[in-house]
Amino acid sequence: MAHQRWATGVLAFWYPLMEPPAVRKFERDVIATGIRKILKLELSVLPESRSGSLRGCGMLVVNPPWEFGEEAAPMLAWLWQILSPRGEGGHGVSWLAPE
Repeated sequence: MAHQRWATGVLAFWYPLMEPPAVRKFERDVIATGIRKILKLELSVLPESRSGSLRGCGMLVVNPPWEFGEEAAPMLAWLWQILSPRGEGGHGVSWLAPE
């Protein structure tokens, strides 16, 4: 695993938002690795009820740069307004695994 070799490096992983149970399992599996400092960013343009469709995407950032989440949040909000004119879906930044 890259984190074992570069424990202090910034690593980013993109993932699709499709089936909510699969996304939750992916998150549990990532947490189970024991890696700390994982920031989760998500943007969706369709509600969770539209399973089977690509609703949006997420990104996990291990060891994010200082204030990365604070800087990314308004950009996600802006993208969501542009990409989801009906106001469906959502966006967010949160810690999947804090320090």
